[in-house]
Amino acid sequence: SLLIQLAVETPTVDVVWFMFRALGVVLCAFVATVAAGALALVPTRTVRTIAFAAAALVLVHAQIEMVLWAPGTCAVGLVLVATGSTLRDRRPLSPRAVLATGVLAMMTVAALIFLEWRAVVHDGRLASAARLLTPIAVARTTAESTAPEFTAREQSAREEAARILLTADRAASTATIDAAARQLIRLAFIDPQRAEGHLADAWSIVQRRESRDLLRGLRADIAMLRMRMSRLDASQTLQALAAIEAAALAAPHNPRRRLEFAVAADAACQRIDVVEAAPDLRGRALSAYRDALAISERLALDPLAPLPERERIRAENAILRLEGAGGT
Repeated sequence: SLLIQLAVETPTVDVVWFMFRALGVVLCAFVATVAAGALALVPTRTVRTIAFAAAALVLVHAQIEMVLWAPGTCAVGLVLVATGSTLRDRRPLSPRAVLATGVLAMMTVAALIFLEWRAVVHDGRLASAARLLTPIAVARTTAESTAPEFTAREQSAREEAARILLTADRAASTATIDAAARQLIRLAFIDPQRAEGHLADAWSIVQRRESRDLLRGLRADIAMLRMRMSRLDASQTLQALAAIEAAALAAPHNPRRRLEFAVAADAACQRIDVVEAAPDLRGRALSAYRDALAISERLALDPLAPLPERERIRAENAILRLEGAGGT
């Protein structure tokens, strides 16, 4: 259970989190030892009844809490359910069972040590980047931001922060990749002459295999910016459209993501080379416009979820235009 929880939660936690988890491991081992000694004096039938009651309690509690959803508690809960349903007569532990228990304990300790180091390095990088960027944020609220050298100073700080966050080793995580890509996006707006290069760098970062799915939304945002601010060939344009569409499909109840794909596909239809490479693009844009309006309509009871009136009108006009141009 602890190993599963560590693997899932490590990228989003800090050193204090590990301190509490380490304390939890020690307390769990202490409680387990005391409980094992106490249950050794209890008849097997009684132990079976206790285990069955614990399993039933877990299943009942899971109906109102996230016991069977969180990775750590889910593993513990399923173990309790299995124990309550299959507990047999007690027997002395075999040498193989003792060895397996020892190996698992050593694996847990090793994982804690490695992930603790990773958290320390991870926090250090975020802190280093923050030390570079905090003075920039403070200066923006003062007259210092109007000084001629401020832009160059901000560029330098953001480039250095991105370099720190992009250090490729075992301590790298989705959070640092996300933060680095966002620095490059900001640099594209600060320095329009180098915008295409910065966006290309940001795109290459979020295209990494280990972060593609977790950063699906950011990939779509960068793809939209590249289509607006960069000179892409047909292949690159289709890659960008695929990223935007993937984000839309991953958020089936978000009309804005669907509208973003519709707008991007609609704009790409103005290019002959793109249409030749993807003949169905016009139809996909029309379908996405319709889906965006339909999703927005279903969210009418939420005042913040539907599309604003201006975007709805834009989508309706686009549908009429595409239908008149031969869409289906």
